[in-house]
Amino acid sequence: MAYGERYDNREGYTYDATVKGADTTFWSVIEGVIAAASGKLRISGDRVASYLQHRFGRFIFAINVPAIPAAGTTRRWGLRNPGAPTRGAAYYEQDTSTTTLFARSYDNWGNLQSTSITADTDWYAREVEYIINWEPDRIQYQINDSDGYRTLATHTTRVGTLPLALELHDTVAENFDVGYITVERPDLIA
Repeated sequence: MAYGERYDNREGYTYDATVKGADTTFWSVIEGVIAAASGKLRISGDRVASYLQHRFGRFIFAINVPAIPAAGTTRRWGLRNPGAPTRGAAYYEQDTSTTTLFARSYDNWGNLQSTSITADTDWYAREVEYIINWEPDRIQYQINDSDGYRTLATHTTRVGTLPLALELHDTVAENFDVGYITVERPDLIA
């Protein structure tokens, strides 16, 4: 038996783009293509979701958001199943209409809770850690930037319990780059 077959990753893992690149054994390409550039996973007019699904845990997305969204742009990163996008999801989303970042969560029946977060200029053109802490009774959205760790939103009324894939999505061709994703204390579902 190989070491990888014995390793228990319920304590967590890190998808390091410098090491793994655009690994299609981990990511399913939903739209576009998947690419690696300069040690980052580049999402540029693409949408990918992990084959591995998770239930609960701490999810750290180290992402370089290139700029305030241009017209026609939507960006999304977090936990969401492409085939059932409004069942149990928890993610960050930016859209074309504002510089607002949204923390969004859905319960298992598709009911939305959304919190508007005014984006900080520190969050653009540099890698920032966007964190989702998902527990059975709450989802906490945090950030780690030049000002340190802080909580942006906490959802307690629309918290799903379904297994979810990691999802990365950017609707236009630009350099939305992911350095790593760290998953701590998840329930993993293959």
